[in-house]
Amino acid sequence: MTTIFSTRAGPRPPRPHQARAIDLLRASLRAGHKRPMIQAPTGFGKTLTAAHIILGALAKGNRVIFTVPALSLIEQTVAAFEAEGIDCIGVVQGDHIRTDPTQPVQVCSVQTLVRQGGQHRPFWRTT
Repeated sequence: MTTIFSTRAGPRPPRPHQARAIDLLRASLRAGHKRPMIQAPTGFGKTLTAAHIILGALAKGNRVIFTVPALSLIEQTVAAFEAEGIDCIGVVQGDHIRTDPTQPVQVCSVQTLVRQGGQHRPFWRTT
């Protein structure tokens, strides 16, 4: 029987250039860099690359904050992560329906982080 729906449990495999970016990121962390960054052009597959990085962080028991440069990209990013098998997502954006600070992956806009920067207790802390 064939189906039009995907039954994939995890993300698509990274393309060679994405795997190289992930390898370089890991090497940078091993070298002691605290805040490495991946910068890539349109069409690179940044969201898929991020999905692989996020799944690695989750496997180690870490929490993740993924920022997007505009509020309009929040829904797109959440849908893309879910398509890659990441379903433990909360959204930090006003009264968003997916607001859930207990989720290990938080998607938020840069604007929201700037506005919340003055708070004494960060939004991602649940205690």
